[in-house]
Amino acid sequence: MGDSCFAILASMALPEALASLPQMARHLRVSTRWLRAETDAGRIPHIKAGDQRLFNVSVVVRLLAERAGTGDHSDLQASPDIKGGES
Repeated sequence: MGDSCFAILASMALPEALASLPQMARHLRVSTRWLRAETDAGRIPHIKAGDQRLFNVSVVVRLLAERAGTGDHSDLQASPDIKGGES
């Protein structure tokens, strides 16, 4: 690999923490049924990977905090059971 390849790899951001539907529901303290219905209706952003729905934790938390009108989402920060891009 040349130096330019290393520069490109070094500049790439690590992925945000992703959570499965059950993890995200537990994190938000809502039922999986409610979260599934909200994603089906297009109100909660997610990624489909096969038959799984994956959620960017920080995006969903920020969106729901904004919808609630509080902007405060300090009690919903990523929990230890949701791993991010760091090892």
